[in-house]
Amino acid sequence: MNHTRIVSVVACTCALGSVAIADMTIDVGRFNNVHPKPNYSYAGDWGGYVSSTLDQGYTVLDIDVAGIMALSGDRYLKSVTIRDYGTNSYGASSPGADIDFVDFVGLDSGIDVYASYAGPTMIHGGESSEQLMGRIGQLDAFSGAHHEEDDVYVSLGRLGELEMRFHENGGGDQGGGGGSDDDGDGTGIDPFGANGLAGDGLVLRIAEAGSMERFTVHFETTNVPAPAVAPLLGTLFLRGRRRRR
Repeated sequence: MNHTRIVSVVACTCALGSVAIADMTIDVGRFNNVHPKPNYSYAGDWGGYVSSTLDQGYTVLDIDVAGIMALSGDRYLKSVTIRDYGTNSYGASSPGADIDFVDFVGLDSGIDVYASYAGPTMIHGGESSEQLMGRIGQLDAFSGAHHEEDDVYVSLGRLGELEMRFHENGGGDQGGGGGSDDDGDGTGIDPFGANGLAGDGLVLRIAEAGSMERFTVHFETTNVPAPAVAPLLGTLFLRGRRRRR
């Protein structure tokens, strides 16, 4: 099985040397709803970790984040991005995939999720994280809804994307699924939970309001959370000073 992954290397450089931290992007795949509910179409490498349910009459996709990351070998989840695939209808009344609902089952209560939008749907570009999260917080899309008059979904627009990052809020029980390794800047959470077993950790749930509207899902991951960098750089600095004496 060939899993699609994109690797970018961020170099932290000091006078005595450099430390490279690899951030990875897992391409979970392409999705769209098909009839009858809750059927869906999927193209990607992770089909064994994707399923769907019928919830209040809506098709809801369940993506096993912990299972995918356990197989990929990645340790910390930095963000989740939902992107329009670029082949949908883009008229004024239907600007691409409409994301109705996003939820993270198993996320520790000490973690907040912050959303941002990038793309051609102008109204979303000016909305705060709170406004965007309000649009995707519940299964409430309805026939005839419009992204400008109704706050029931996010219309991605052609190639537009909705990104969700994780931030520690300083409270909550750290023993549940998705325990924090975040420094407050979205640097990464542990999706596996206290026992570290894949399948017992974080699950992503997504509902798209229409049918045959294609979108993709990507995970940005890392194997070294940012708070670990400072001690490592400090060790290199001390070693360098010792060598010069």
